[in-house]
Amino acid sequence: MTSRPAPPSRWSAWLGLVVVMAALPGFVIWDAIGRSRHLLEVSATYGVTVEAPADDAASPTGYAQGRRSLLLPPAAADTAHWIMQTQAMIANGDWRVRHVDYDNAPDGRDVHWAAPLHWWLAGLAWLDHWASGRPLGQSVERAVIYSGPAMLGLVLAGLMPLLWRRFGALATTVTATGIVAVYPFYLDFVAGYADHHGLVNVCGLLTVLLLLVGAAENSAQAARPWFMGSAAAGGAGLWISAATQVPVLVGIGLGLLVAGWLGRRQGARPAWVEQPGLLRTWGWTGAGASLAAWLLEYFPHHLGLHLEVNHPLYALAWAGGGETLRAMTLALRDGRAAVSVGDRVRGAVGAGMVGALPLVIGLTATRSFLVADPFLWRLHVQYIAEFQGLPQILRRGLSWNLASLWLPLLLLAPGLWRVLKGTGPAAARPRLALASVTALVAWGMAWNQIRWLGLAFALTIPAVAVFFQAEEQARSGNRGPLLGWLAAALLLLAPGLASAVDRTARGGETTTEDIRNLAVRDLAHWLRLRGGTDRIVVAASPSVATQLIYYGGVTGIGTLYWENLPGLKRLAELLAASSPAASREIASQLGVTHIVLVSWGAFEPTLVRLQRGLSESTPLPADTLAAQLPISPVPPPWLQRVPFKLPKHPALEDGQVLVWEKVPEQSPPRALASAANYYLELGRKDDAARLAPALARYEDDLGAVVMSAAIASSRQDAAGFGAAFRRILTLLPGAGELPFEEQVHLAVVLVVAQRPDLAQEVLRRSVPSVDESMLRRLSPGTLNDLLTLGDGLEVPLPDPRLKQLAQDLLPPTEPK
Repeated sequence: MTSRPAPPSRWSAWLGLVVVMAALPGFVIWDAIGRSRHLLEVSATYGVTVEAPADDAASPTGYAQGRRSLLLPPAAADTAHWIMQTQAMIANGDWRVRHVDYDNAPDGRDVHWAAPLHWWLAGLAWLDHWASGRPLGQSVERAVIYSGPAMLGLVLAGLMPLLWRRFGALATTVTATGIVAVYPFYLDFVAGYADHHGLVNVCGLLTVLLLLVGAAENSAQAARPWFMGSAAAGGAGLWISAATQVPVLVGIGLGLLVAGWLGRRQGARPAWVEQPGLLRTWGWTGAGASLAAWLLEYFPHHLGLHLEVNHPLYALAWAGGGETLRAMTLALRDGRAAVSVGDRVRGAVGAGMVGALPLVIGLTATRSFLVADPFLWRLHVQYIAEFQGLPQILRRGLSWNLASLWLPLLLLAPGLWRVLKGTGPAAARPRLALASVTALVAWGMAWNQIRWLGLAFALTIPAVAVFFQAEEQARSGNRGPLLGWLAAALLLLAPGLASAVDRTARGGETTTEDIRNLAVRDLAHWLRLRGGTDRIVVAASPSVATQLIYYGGVTGIGTLYWENLPGLKRLAELLAASSPAASREIASQLGVTHIVLVSWGAFEPTLVRLQRGLSESTPLPADTLAAQLPISPVPPPWLQRVPFKLPKHPALEDGQVLVWEKVPEQSPPRALASAANYYLELGRKDDAARLAPALARYEDDLGAVVMSAAIASSRQDAAGFGAAFRRILTLLPGAGELPFEEQVHLAVVLVVAQRPDLAQEVLRRSVPSVDESMLRRLSPGTLNDLLTLGDGLEVPLPDPRLKQLAQDLLPPTEPK
């Protein structure tokens, strides 16, 4: 049996006190203030393309038309969904979220994100609402700013004293430094991010750490509460993310076997080897916690077979794993012959309980484990950055930031060396093996996919803690080696720490990502304004769709979540459609109102290749909608390009935003006229002129002739304009048949031709029938022309509210 660690010496206690009580909280507060100030300042930037949305306490978001204002930091797509789901939960008076209608149009999709973070954000939102008086929906956005730092503060308040008292000040010092130096871990707790990854990583950390504390106790009675606490933390981890917690439990199982073999001899036995019944307690307690969490999340109406998340089969496997580990530990300790028949049977039954989980997944994967779907698997593994391996990242070259990703792995080296060489206190080696093996499993996963880096560091903390605890016990009177190990550990964390300080020092700078996010927010708000109260369904790249859904309150089709596999596949089908008829049919089935392409978020080619089963290197097939739309001067007749001007800013110089609106099938001349007007509004006169010959073929179509005159006027072609105008005069009796937008274009041409009387007549005939829906569908240039002509020709809109709406729809920088 092992003895409880001696209390830290005075000098190391003071060292730990300085780091933990001053430097770490000080940095976290400094960083949180800087990030919060930056987010709020950038979020308040309006007045270029749209004005700030009005407050609306009746709206679930706290803003008019269901818009949102808080600018999301980079890589915060999940945060957007946590905000939207929490707002919906509060607005609907629910306490769980099982379905959302903002995605996978037209049906919406299921949600399997765990409730604790929704509750956490809702609680913070209520506090903010009570303190500030803001609409509750807005307070959810504000809660995101406080969420990470507040959660990290609670973690530190519980973790640091535990480490200090049980493992010593040196372990606490290294952990405190690493928490802010290892960015993949710290990022999950910074201001502006709200995500479950940090919380589940802490659950994994506590699962291992509490097990190690219990393993150091002198009796089963003293160890049992720690084993149960470890199981409770693991059960919470399964609730929050089974995908993250299961590898932790697998790593612990392997570590327990290795440690059990090392600690099989008398005098070096950890508590669970001396009393293998502790493993049964651990397994069944974890199973009970997992089952209770599942019932709390899904009972009584959603008890389906979804093995992508927590499920009773995980509880069954954990309980069985505890029984199997108990039997195997008995065999390691006493020899296989000494294990009773009953224990062998229980161990075999336990192994069967463990095996039931992968067996069910293998038999029912198509409906119970969607993450294994070939489309989704290939999408994640080949095309999403966080699913890349660490070697792929390191091939980009050596840098301070890249070094901070892999150097923390070396924190495991001293402990592993102690285990392999058999040096150091014998009683510490089994626990060191348990912690090291568990951490190595996580680092192996991180080497394969960098999304596991945060978990890998979290599980490194227990290994570091046991190592420094053993060193302090072995060298209680010799400070030199201890300081050497501490210096080596801090040196490994130095690149990350320097990067963290640098990021925080530069936190007030407006980045290219900020400007692009502002542009997409403006686009989302502009689309919402154009749509009024109508449902807007946008087909766009998954990341862009998330932003448009979040900022604009629109509906998307395919976001990058396994719950939305049908939507992702349908979006890919739309983009890969090889004919206008096929793409129109799919768009109609989905209820698409707009297609949006944003150059810096372009993921359309990837979805097309996935849909057609092509490799990454294959050129984008030229017959697909995704390939045709950006280059076709005239879109398919069921789509109409809508001009959207990006603000002038260096960060947007190479960017492009293209918007198409689904319209009733257009005749060829009308489609040509619409395309030409698009180019004219964007100042692309040469592109418009290239359509002039095609327009000239429709000399009997008034709309086409009007656009020919507009093109000639833009190029100061007096002869061309005169010929077109003479043709307009002969066709003028049919002006009443034109769509309202084209009647405005006609009035502009008549004014340019110095016939305001005819322009006035056209407007007097058409303007009285204008309604809100007609105004919202006008392009910004046409709206501006309508207001200018109405004032100049004294043909006002029939209702002052319509004039105000027209002005609201114009960018603030446009003359009105």
